[in-house]
Amino acid sequence: MKLILLIGLLLCSLVLNAQEEKDHPLFPAFEGASIYQYEETSFEPYQLVTGLVNSAYNSSKNKKAEGRIFRIFYTMPTDKASVYEVFTNFKKALQNSQAKTIFSCYGDECGDISLFWKELEPARFQIPVYYGERFAYHAASFSKGGKAYYVAMVFGYGLGEQGYEIHVVEAEEMEQKVDLNTLESTLNEKGMISIYGITFDTGSAKIKPESDDVLQEIASYLKANPSVNIYVVGHTDDVGTVASNLTLSQNRAAAVVKKLTSVFGVNSTQLESSGVGPYAPVSNNISEEGRAKNRRVELVKRLK
Repeated sequence: MKLILLIGLLLCSLVLNAQEEKDHPLFPAFEGASIYQYEETSFEPYQLVTGLVNSAYNSSKNKKAEGRIFRIFYTMPTDKASVYEVFTNFKKALQNSQAKTIFSCYGDECGDISLFWKELEPARFQIPVYYGERFAYHAASFSKGGKAYYVAMVFGYGLGEQGYEIHVVEAEEMEQKVDLNTLESTLNEKGMISIYGITFDTGSAKIKPESDDVLQEIASYLKANPSVNIYVVGHTDDVGTVASNLTLSQNRAAAVVKKLTSVFGVNSTQLESSGVGPYAPVSNNISEEGRAKNRRVELVKRLK
């Protein structure tokens, strides 16, 4: 099996020759594939299929995204690799890079192929419908460099021809700016503030280094206001068991308190940690956007 070095989700180097300039920088072409059609749009809506498509499938189930979109259709000789091989390589590379699979299927796993093609129409795939003789689809999401990415791929063979098409949606992630004025005004007005700038490794209470700027602002506020006491409350999405999410949220809140006191010099008497797991969502847990909003740390002003 030919392994592709996917994504600069791991490491990404920009390609130099004229042909490769059309490849998306995070998705180099599979060996032997050549670009047949290329399109790049500045900003538009997009839909990804999220499950097996049959007569019961409703288009409302499609995952909606928007952003800058790259559509690249590749053709390749049938003796270079099979549809399944190309599909499996991209799928594994994405999974190894910790991308979240939205939906993945090969052959009958996709459902009714004719109905599947209809669901793909809003996404404007250029790959020929007759390529459905052997067919695969993979959709995933991931984050890199301050952006949220969605990728949808169709792999197919038909009438002796073979190819695949990749669509990459680049959507800017929401950046939360936390400063002393924001903290003070929000805590005084609402008694709490949701913090999204404190991030952790997946399934872990280890705080990522990029959280330090936000933690520094929180520390500066608390040291400037020694009479203010705060509950640090961890929240999770609803993926996994309730017990594991409760433990994770408690450990994350405790990790924040520990770092604020041991690294940033906040008086420990001002802080108390707790975790409520998935019990207090601010959005649905069906979509990735909703789950991302639910994964947060909240600062809650306490009386004593």
